[in-house]
Amino acid sequence: MYGQGTWTRLFDQPVYGLAINPKNPNMMIAGGLGRTLYRTYDAGRTWQIDSIEFRSGSSQLTNVLISSVDTNVVLIGGVFNSIRRSTNQGRDWETVFETEKPQFLTPGETIIEKPDEPQLIYAGDNASNRIFRSKDIGKSWDTLGTLNVPALCTIAFRHDSTNIMYAGCKTGIIERSTDAGVTWKRVTILRAFQDAEIPKIIFSKKDPLLGFAIIAYFLPNNKPNGGVFKTTDGGYSWKEHYWRDTSFWAICFAEKPQQDLIFLGGFSDANDIIPGPGSIMKSDLSSSVRMEFDDEIPWFINQGGIMPRRNVWMLRSVNFSNDMLVYAATEAGFYRYTESTVQVEEKEQVQEYFINGLTLRSNSAINTTMNISSIDGRILKTGIGEVLFHDLSDGVYLVSNSVKQSLPILLLKMSNQLNLLIGS
Repeated sequence: MYGQGTWTRLFDQPVYGLAINPKNPNMMIAGGLGRTLYRTYDAGRTWQIDSIEFRSGSSQLTNVLISSVDTNVVLIGGVFNSIRRSTNQGRDWETVFETEKPQFLTPGETIIEKPDEPQLIYAGDNASNRIFRSKDIGKSWDTLGTLNVPALCTIAFRHDSTNIMYAGCKTGIIERSTDAGVTWKRVTILRAFQDAEIPKIIFSKKDPLLGFAIIAYFLPNNKPNGGVFKTTDGGYSWKEHYWRDTSFWAICFAEKPQQDLIFLGGFSDANDIIPGPGSIMKSDLSSSVRMEFDDEIPWFINQGGIMPRRNVWMLRSVNFSNDMLVYAATEAGFYRYTESTVQVEEKEQVQEYFINGLTLRSNSAINTTMNISSIDGRILKTGIGEVLFHDLSDGVYLVSNSVKQSLPILLLKMSNQLNLLIGS
């Protein structure tokens, strides 16, 4: 029920974390396996492969942050035992946690900027459940508070009141701080199983009271488990939204001119026994309708025909050059989804056609036969002089006429509006 998009595989190595330069979307840094880093300056066409000190081991670099204050500053963490900091976009690194601080683990998304004061960076430690803050873009750190939870998985700010923070934790716990991380109180328990984790909580910039939390789980017999939860009151209450028993690790908003979407990525160490791995889905913010991209993603195959683990660790979205781009960091490679965001206003004239809401009329003086077809060429409706899209489901359609005066056109029906995708 959405615009036609395409998936492209940018490279085949496992990727766990990603940061897009907030001032230059062509520049990205991705965190890989064994201290490996991938850096691009041309939106993924070419990559520089680097490492933190040396390239080896099983560390997973799941958190990458490029400062919006100074984009030369990069912070990185993960299943890595420390936070490292670079002042030259990832070429050289220093350890920024002193020896008396705990060994720092951030497998979930727990290194974030404060929205209204981006020089302040917050980090949550999965090992000690402590919250830390840096006032100098990650150079030095102070301890703020400690959560009384089994394990801290993620932290998130609300955009309208940046003293309000939320933490997603193991056993499905959500906690809230109203003093920017110093003290914490229990909000709810979404799933009470020991294997349930909340790796990501997000809030909308357009509607800060709207938010989503996702659940990952690892034991197939512990159900109901997993799924997506939604809040419409800024995190004070949460309701199960959809996809019960699907395990997720990644979620992001993707901005569209008419309505934002959410993208979700599946994940579980139980692999394909639990629904999730190999699934990337998108949905509007209100419906429970999903589109799975399993068949459209060009997953690569290892030597010997073995499919690698298709866990999705991180999703990031950016609008650039009239395209909505969504990047997926997965254990089976790094991928990009591209969808055009160009829109056509109502009553836009498209050569021999005239768009008015969900009606497409011919401008020809001759009452030509107009055909609406599916993308694979099946004729769905026929009209003389005009065709109506009201009783067709949302999607992408091919429109042609019997005169064959020009190439067909491709239209997107979304809600109560037709949009031109490719002009004749």
